[in-house]
Amino acid sequence: MSPRRQNERSFQEMEMEEMRRQIQQLQETVNSQQAILEAQQRSRSHRRQLRMNDIKLDIPDFEGNLQPNEFVDWLQTVERVFEYKEVPEEQKAKIVVAKLKKQASIYWENLKRKRKCEGKSKIKTWEKMRQNLTHKYLPPHYYQHNFTQLKLSITSSY
Repeated sequence: MSPRRQNERSFQEMEMEEMRRQIQQLQETVNSQQAILEAQQRSRSHRRQLRMNDIKLDIPDFEGNLQPNEFVDWLQTVERVFEYKEVPEEQKAKIVVAKLKKQASIYWENLKRKRKCEGKSKIKTWEKMRQNLTHKYLPPHYYQHNFTQLKLSITSSY
């Protein structure tokens, strides 16, 4: 092999070795940054868990026999607990299902079976679950009735 070719090969080998070294450095940097990010996420999760455990705050059970005003209060309590505990959207409906008891639990199981028979998808979001519970446990005229009562009380106070 000619000396020129040997030099070219030697130069290419040196370039390849330098590239390998740079790739290894980049991989070490990525691994290091990934470890730092994972540690920060664990720390945030731990702080959030501590914050969630510092005050006993829980969603009350729902049996399905509340008066409309009590049902609205229950819904508002659920929303406040979710907000305080920063519950992720994908867990909200699952948590509430665990809080359904007696008539409410039977209603929910029947609704699930009915939807499955009709080929509808599972209810996975709290928004959709809240809509179904509201439709079942809050009379359609509830808000209109309360508005009328409020309006009457305001006009009678004048």
